Amino acid sequence: MDPIRNPYAPGAGQRPPELAGRDRELDQFGVVLERVERRRPERSLVLTGLRGVGKTVLLNALRSAALDRRWGTGKLEARPEVSLRRPLSAALHAAARELAPRHRAPERVEEFLAVLKAFALRSNPADATRRSGTAGSPASTCRPRSAGPTPVTWKSTCWSCSPTPRALAADVGAGVALFIDEMQDLSTVDVSALCAACHELSQNGAPLVVVGAGLPHLPSVLSASKSYSERLFRYVRIDRLDRTAADHALIAPAKREDASWTDEALDAMHEISGGYPYLFRAGVRESGLGPRAGHLTDHG
Repeated sequence: MDPIRNPYAPGAGQRPPELAGRDRELDQFGVVLERVERRRPERSLVLTGLRGVGKTVLLNALRSAALDRRWGTGKLEARPEVSLRRPLSAALHAAARELAPRHRAPERVEEFLAVLKAFALRSNPADATRRSGTAGSPASTCRPRSAGPTPVTWKSTCWSCSPTPRALAADVGAGVALFIDEMQDLSTVDVSALCAACHELSQNGAPLVVVGAGLPHLPSVLSASKSYSERLFRYVRIDRLDRTAADHALIAPAKREDASWTDEALDAMHEISGGYPYLFRAGVRESGLGPRAGHLTDHG
């Protein structure tokens, strides 16, 4: 197999050459976006599954779907022992910037970004004296409001202050989608605050959706924090691909390179991978299996 033309390459969270077997989840998310846009009640989503089944890839695909509908989006990855405050601020900052070009009142966008800056700096008061920050971060691109002190509590700043990300989205007839990977690594305090915020959003019918992804025990983490969390989120189990989807994930990329798989090679790859999408790409590289010899090396 030509190493340059080889379409199969393992990677953490990298979009595969063919996103197979996830049409149902993408269609369900499309319904969620449509309902939120129409101000219909809808729950946020939580994707759960073992490592290697493609949760991060699907999370990125869902974000792309939201962007296609001109939503404001932001993504973050939770990390153990790291407060959610700064990553959340950066994600909401990105969402606001995506909505800003279509907003007719730039001062409302700047007002929200100033509130967001105060929220981000609250995690490290020493930063409040600095005039510069990391490029592209809320601290480096926003000006603090001149009027009085801004409340910067976890829940009220991002969801209840005026203007809010939901208000900015409503102004342009769209929504905001916040994507959180490795959600099981959130601290107990942050999980509780996030659930409380989602609860308030659902009560107010806000055009904002949270999409989380994490390991299978994530639902129990959420329910241990807030008993009503099982009613806040729609839990979607992401599992290994069935044989039909697994074969398609291998055959489609090869076909685009004018190559093909033998039935015996597909059988062997399915046995090696066990239906885990990550292992399809790793298995091709490490096992020596692949499309019929010569097809990917024939540039003519």
